[in-house]
Amino acid sequence: MKSDQMIGLAQPQETHAYVRPVLDRLLGPVKGNWTTESVRASAEAFFAGRETLLVGKGATSHVKLWVFKLLHQVHLGLDLTDDELLAFSTFQASNLILIGVPEGVVSNTVVRAALSIETTLEQRQQYVDTYKAALQKFLPVETAALTPAQLNILASNVLDSLCFAGGQSVQTVITQTLTLLYSARGQAMLATARPNTAAPASTATSDSAAPFFDLRASDVPVFVMETIRRFPPVSVFVYSERSPPTRTFLSLQMAQRDPAAWGDDADRFVMRSLATYHQLSVGWADKAIVDGDNGAPNSRVCPGKQLSFVMICEFLNAFLRASGADAGAPLPEHAWIVDFDPKVKTRVVDWTGYGLSTSFVLRRNAS
Repeated sequence: MKSDQMIGLAQPQETHAYVRPVLDRLLGPVKGNWTTESVRASAEAFFAGRETLLVGKGATSHVKLWVFKLLHQVHLGLDLTDDELLAFSTFQASNLILIGVPEGVVSNTVVRAALSIETTLEQRQQYVDTYKAALQKFLPVETAALTPAQLNILASNVLDSLCFAGGQSVQTVITQTLTLLYSARGQAMLATARPNTAAPASTATSDSAAPFFDLRASDVPVFVMETIRRFPPVSVFVYSERSPPTRTFLSLQMAQRDPAAWGDDADRFVMRSLATYHQLSVGWADKAIVDGDNGAPNSRVCPGKQLSFVMICEFLNAFLRASGADAGAPLPEHAWIVDFDPKVKTRVVDWTGYGLSTSFVLRRNAS
């Protein structure tokens, strides 16, 4: 498979070597085209005057649209209009379907027609062409050093980052945090979220009533890290070897719930210290970094690790402030009313064996 036809996570090393430094220039914690303050301002603007928050499935998810808007600004310096955001969100949903289709059936004419594969591939190339032009304008020095073929692969990797990496994982984690807060089973799990909090064994898996979780701004970093540990948005890390040609899949999902590392409560939602997460977490393929250099050609840790973490935390912090939880106060239980999106059949929460699949609407409580 050609390098511009596979997801960035599985890129061969010779491709990754010239793509990685550019991604670090866009997304990294030192050189990246963002700051904590710029992310915070984006989240504050998103919640300003907002009365409803559509969460989860569907191209119109408000969470998705905010993530796509900010990531296009960071990756490419593009400020998409509402129509452009909706078009990209619709395109991304089509891509998520295609990425799960086995290679052996992709060439089947009936399958290609049923999944509109040709249309999606045409749209994909249009985005790649747009991104090539944007990258040349945004990073003239870095892109001048690339051949046309390499620039095409770089633009393809940026599209991958927007569709499958940051674009999918960031909104997934935000959705999961809100689901934990606003579903009966999520609240049951959160009953034991604080260390040394005793609760009946059935609480972690039942839908029985539980007190509303008093999330505070000081909880947000560990609340996010535990959500990522318990429900990893990226479940598998892939790397390729040239000799002999092999592709290896490492299960981050299993590693994040390994009792040998996390203890007997690995299957429970328990907020641990940030130091513990820094030591044990592999949610971003954290250990795959060379000499602490995020932009090193051989580093495979998520290039936007810090950006994604800051985006999730600042979104939740802005949500708390928009809910009236200022100055360290807890999230008010009745600041928002849970409703359902009539266009989506799934109820507020559909629990799978490993994660959360949600779609619901939060409406500001006017009373």
